[in-house]
Amino acid sequence: MKNYEIQKKSQKSIEEYWSAYKYNVMERGYQYYKSVSKSLNQGDSPKEVREIIGKYLLLESSKKAVINTFYHVWGYIKDIATAEEKAKILKAIEDYEDGLYQYEMVKSLLLKLSLKYQVDILIESHYFDELLMISYDEMSSALVRWYDQNHRKLPWRETTDIYKIWLSEIMCQQTQVNTVIPYYEAFLKNWPDIYALSKASEDQVFKAWEGLGYYGRARRLMSCAKKVVEDYGGIFPEDYESIIRLPGIGEYTAGAILSISKGMLIPAVDGNVMRVISRLYHHRDNIKEPSNRRYIEKRVGEIIHQSSNLKDFNISYFNQGLMELGATICTPQNPNCEMCPLNYGCIAKRLGLTDQLPIVSKGSKKKTEIVQALMVMAEGKFMLIKANQEGLLAGLYGLPYTISKQDNDFKHIEKYLYDCFNMDTFTTEKIIMNIYKHVFTHKVWHIHLHILRTNKRVELDSQETVWVSFQEIDQYPISTAFKRVLSRYIMMANEENTNPLKN
Repeated sequence: MKNYEIQKKSQKSIEEYWSAYKYNVMERGYQYYKSVSKSLNQGDSPKEVREIIGKYLLLESSKKAVINTFYHVWGYIKDIATAEEKAKILKAIEDYEDGLYQYEMVKSLLLKLSLKYQVDILIESHYFDELLMISYDEMSSALVRWYDQNHRKLPWRETTDIYKIWLSEIMCQQTQVNTVIPYYEAFLKNWPDIYALSKASEDQVFKAWEGLGYYGRARRLMSCAKKVVEDYGGIFPEDYESIIRLPGIGEYTAGAILSISKGMLIPAVDGNVMRVISRLYHHRDNIKEPSNRRYIEKRVGEIIHQSSNLKDFNISYFNQGLMELGATICTPQNPNCEMCPLNYGCIAKRLGLTDQLPIVSKGSKKKTEIVQALMVMAEGKFMLIKANQEGLLAGLYGLPYTISKQDNDFKHIEKYLYDCFNMDTFTTEKIIMNIYKHVFTHKVWHIHLHILRTNKRVELDSQETVWVSFQEIDQYPISTAFKRVLSRYIMMANEENTNPLKN
């Protein structure tokens, strides 16, 4: 009995699957269905899909198949439609047969009834895809209106100053907006224009950047400011080819800066935009692949240029609208589709695929490292070293540290101290195991803190070395990983009512 029920259920599933798709084959044959399906799956524009359909509609031999398909689709609706709707559809099919009614008009009537009565087997099939795909004009108009009425009020959205927009774009890369706002405002107080920023020292900028992470952005920010002042007299170039050659400015940033500040018809495609477009137009290829990113950039570019003649089109609102939609509504998990201004034309929503799109390749597993961090104390202060300009913590201050294979590898620590500091006389005051776990983009540190004491301060030739008290920590740009270790240690020392730097 159990096997019979499974077999029956399986057969029903096959029948439902076939009934949802067979009218595509009935209408034009397999080759037609294959062409349209391929066009939809590779994310062709609504115009391109309609061109494929139009090509087949020109065939005289297709008319009977079209009529059969109309009746077949109508069969799913006829028992729940009103008498008035029944008369209207049947007349439309007859008029099509007599050459008085267009194909898309009949199909649109069937679609409206399918949506009205929620005939899922029709709505979730490919039969209505070319009608349900939102047109570029509709999409851009709805998006611009939505952004105008609903966007978050952010300080960089109150200006068209290219310096301020550039600064916000760099800061917002890989960092949440709410985190960025106070940093952005403090930066503008310290360096209100690009001339001021170009004269700032690395330590000053790193200190102001402290806590934002991804310090390479801050370094490229300084390099870009210097180049704009030196090569362009302090005025950002206003053409795409020049601005994209500046340090730290890629395709997305160039598009965002020029479209928002200068109104140029250039796409600005970030992760949020790729997610929105993938869901909206049912793009099922891995967006991490450069070719697929290019495809989405091309699609957004087509939407922009086709919409540019619309009376209400605003490129700044359009680009920011796509980003805002992805950041606030079309989120990676649990998108709020009911509040989306484009939900009526989103294929992923209609097919229930929002949790599966976009397709993103899984990154490699993060490497885990055991870090032996050393608080080396002498003469009432402890040692900080500045990392080299290349590498994980480039240009930032932190505790001396070494990577080991096990938790208590004291021989490894002794060798590190001797090789790097020529330090062979020291005492171990305290070992604090697993004081902190710090997650980088590509690795995870499990930091163990060792409190050591030596008789005299050492200086390094290879790295900049400073000896500081806890009160002096704020004078130096310290990497987030070590700043949190030090903060946690100071808190523990205060709870124990001890002064760790006392001789």
